[in-house]
Amino acid sequence: MGCETTLRPAQLVVWLLPMAIVSFFNSVQGVALPQVIDTLNLSYSQASLLIVVIQMSGFVSMVGGGLFIDRIGVRSVLLASIGLFTLAGLLTGLTSQWVPTLLAFGAMGVGVAMIGTSVNTAMARTGERRAFYLGVMHSTYGLVSIAAPLIAGVVVAALPWQRYYQGVAIAAVFLGAVVLARGARSGAEEDEKEAVAATREDDSHPAAVTLGWTMLRRIIPICFGIFCVVGIQRTLVTWGYLFVVESYESSHAVGSVAAALLWVGIFSGRLGNIPLSLRWPASHLLKWSAFSSLLFVVLEWGAPSVLAAFALMIALGIGVSGAFQLGTTWAAELAPASIGAASSFVMASATLGGALWPWMTGLLADVVGIGVLRWLVVAGMSMAGVTFAWASARGEASMGNVS
Repeated sequence: MGCETTLRPAQLVVWLLPMAIVSFFNSVQGVALPQVIDTLNLSYSQASLLIVVIQMSGFVSMVGGGLFIDRIGVRSVLLASIGLFTLAGLLTGLTSQWVPTLLAFGAMGVGVAMIGTSVNTAMARTGERRAFYLGVMHSTYGLVSIAAPLIAGVVVAALPWQRYYQGVAIAAVFLGAVVLARGARSGAEEDEKEAVAATREDDSHPAAVTLGWTMLRRIIPICFGIFCVVGIQRTLVTWGYLFVVESYESSHAVGSVAAALLWVGIFSGRLGNIPLSLRWPASHLLKWSAFSSLLFVVLEWGAPSVLAAFALMIALGIGVSGAFQLGTTWAAELAPASIGAASSFVMASATLGGALWPWMTGLLADVVGIGVLRWLVVAGMSMAGVTFAWASARGEASMGNVS
């Protein structure tokens, strides 16, 4: 496969359009969740189960998704994922029962997970420019996610929450049509064909399983750190709205602004990581962002106010912003022959964290209150920072031994 691929602007746009589906699904759950709780009469623990189902269904699909992507190509998986999301989104309006709603959200979780990992893999396959394209991809996602909670807040305030998800599903039809019509053809398409052929050829080689385990062993620490960081991100997306509303007895509008400000921080961090990743290794940027975000938790804890909570959401958004783009870049550098699988393992780890951390938050919030979110943020970001620091030091030591 070529060492570098340059995408024309139009080609890049076609690849990035499906990420709008992911954004308008993932970034609004905290805003829509209170409406779902009221409609279905759920407890915090039951609401947490909904998030677990979404994330775990995505996790399971991602574990095998990397193999499908490496064998049949990004575009085929991407189109199938858009189709699944559309069907599941339309079904949300056909029931008001708990179990069918759970199943519909689980199917949407599979769809958005594979949309995200497909586009993530396409950007990771651009060779030496992967850090730039991954940065553009995740910055664009972050930018759209700033507006998504505000739009969702307006919609669910005026209409049943099911209409929001049906609207996103209908929009997905048009985005899928664009991808199909344009063929999602990019400068990376020939590279993708080569990658698929190489994967099939490697499968017949007796060393294939060993190579897979060697790759996985290299990236396990990265995956654990990403598990923690994205777990905290999803916790903030899921419970940040209620944290601000209940902790400060604020209005729906204030909670929606807090949810949007989290994405302001995520977008700013991802945009800043594009030039920073050209100067410093992804490993360094990940550990610095994890440790620095802890300072703002202490500040909000010591001087609690709505404005301090707003500042905290922005700061934590910056702190978690590099998980996908920097984590994928780091993993791809360690496993250049298995980029599809490495990217999927990183995304799967993120999805698993996105299931378990919000679930734990919901369980603990039922017992001790929503303020437990602060403790979980400190725990998650501390574990991530220590893991990234250890993996970075181990990598540098290995390079020193080789030289």
